[in-house]
Amino acid sequence: MVRLLTCIIYCGAILFAQSKEVSGPSIAAFSAKAEALIKSHQTIEALQEIRRMLDSYSGDPEAEFQAARLIEQLASLHFAELERLAPDAAETHLLLGKRYEAQGKLKEALTEYQRAEAKSPNLPGLHFLIGNVHWKLHDFDAAAPELSAEVQLNANHAGASFRLGSILLSRGEAERAIPLLEAAVRNEPDLLDARRELGKALRHAGRLREALRELRVVAERRPRDDSVHAQLALVYRALGQPERAKEELAIHENILKQKLAASQESFKQRQ
Repeated sequence: MVRLLTCIIYCGAILFAQSKEVSGPSIAAFSAKAEALIKSHQTIEALQEIRRMLDSYSGDPEAEFQAARLIEQLASLHFAELERLAPDAAETHLLLGKRYEAQGKLKEALTEYQRAEAKSPNLPGLHFLIGNVHWKLHDFDAAAPELSAEVQLNANHAGASFRLGSILLSRGEAERAIPLLEAAVRNEPDLLDARRELGKALRHAGRLREALRELRVVAERRPRDDSVHAQLALVYRALGQPERAKEELAIHENILKQKLAASQESFKQRQ
């Protein structure tokens, strides 16, 4: 049973790593078939169906969302049996930690993840989970070594690279942050927060044209992100384009005013 859950967790960590363009059923059809296989306890077949869906819809956010949902469902169905048969296994603590984290019980989640780490320190994704909870708890000093350990184990882990790069950038270590943030963007191009932080790091490093390129992508795809317009204003100012800087700063301030007005309206409605 422990080996089965290890397979589930490991497959969940690597299913997104390899994909190719092939034809096949719709995402909904793949999902329905995988879900039926899960409910009939055909674990390996379900995982294979999830993999086929990802192969057929390489890079499709909906396919990736459905894959994550199905893997979580697969793990949940086996959790009760695993807890009975192997209450002290690393996989048990890992799944219990995920449940606590989903419920917002971060300290309890951290305890379970750390128990899993003590049993199996090289479990895929585990160091990221620990580091990410430390991040959510604003304990960045504790988060950094865990995220670094995950990057060492899996250089393609976009989330770990992004979190670690952001911590280094907040410490004023832009040159060290840039390769990590570049890796995060390379491995997950739609991770716009990482792209914005990369633009900021490049600005700090004096690589203004590169910074402008990254920040423009974020501004185009997420125009209501006030922080990216603030960064663009700084880049344009450094490039000697005061009018463009003024325009971006005005956008930044306008978004902040709209957010404040919306927040005040929401507060009034709750009274």
